[in-house]
Amino acid sequence: MAVRALFCIVCLCSMVGESQVRKCPEVKPTVANYHFPSAQEAKVRMRILSASASPLYLLECYSHSVAPQTNAFDFSGDFECALHSLDKSDRCDTLLTENPDCGHDWESRGRFFSSQLLPPCGDSKELGRVRNFRLREFRLTLSLSRVVFDKERMNLWKDGPALKSFDLKIEVASDDSAVSRIAAMPKLPSFESLPPVCREPFDSLYLSRLR
Repeated sequence: MAVRALFCIVCLCSMVGESQVRKCPEVKPTVANYHFPSAQEAKVRMRILSASASPLYLLECYSHSVAPQTNAFDFSGDFECALHSLDKSDRCDTLLTENPDCGHDWESRGRFFSSQLLPPCGDSKELGRVRNFRLREFRLTLSLSRVVFDKERMNLWKDGPALKSFDLKIEVASDDSAVSRIAAMPKLPSFESLPPVCREPFDSLYLSRLR
């Protein structure tokens, strides 16, 4: 099998085929908590460090109203996070995608819509308020809590109420079993097992491929 090489910030992160990586730098375990009293102003720029405190990745999260308007990435969710290697060696625009074709920026569970956070949808495993991403020998967890909806305003896409405020918890931990170069596909609920009201909000998150 041909072996390609992807250079990380502090050491070689060797590629095994097109989908797996080995020997990436160990990440520094991190927990960060944010409170956004105005969801419209929510934004995060957080570096994920190696165990030796060297910067490896940049996690960027924005509400649509404050997202940077560049050609680098289209933040199209009510709230959306994207992950990049700081050495700019990625083939995909975000490492949070599970689509190896890297076809579109929006093909990522890093994109949250308010309609996906409403009860009962917000409790859906890996699709609602808590989402885990496993790749490059670490796990990233994004957890939204204390979500308050604006009863007087619709969101940008008119499919649910606008977000008013929420808390965000970001967790980074080592995971030697995570060997994919982009986020591994998690075990998702079947389309038929979802509450009917949640099927359309989650349809953009690959579920249409699982029918």
